[in-house]
Amino acid sequence: MKSLDEFRRKTESKARAKGRPAEIELELYRELTRISQDLARARLHLDWTQEKLSSETGIAQSEISKIEQGQGNPTLLTIARLTTALGAHMCIQEKCVAHQTRDQEQPSERMRTCV
Repeated sequence: MKSLDEFRRKTESKARAKGRPAEIELELYRELTRISQDLARARLHLDWTQEKLSSETGIAQSEISKIEQGQGNPTLLTIARLTTALGAHMCIQEKCVAHQTRDQEQPSERMRTCV
């Protein structure tokens, strides 16, 4: 692979070739990555270490590290505990999709979870 963009294009192409379930799974991985990055950014904004967040939430520092690196698979309860400690909240946000009406969109294309 020459670049991350090339890797992304090939991955998306493979998902399209496998069909809608593979595309949905890819979108879920994107969302988990975004949530992981948002949690890390919120923690750093507070100048907290992972250890500090661990002591505030009771979630092991190693688990927080995995989540922030996109390697964890946190439950909604875990994400809620983290966001609450960070002074944030979880929500469902409508996604903008150009040139489509709501009737043409799938729910997974319209909605995304935000932290």
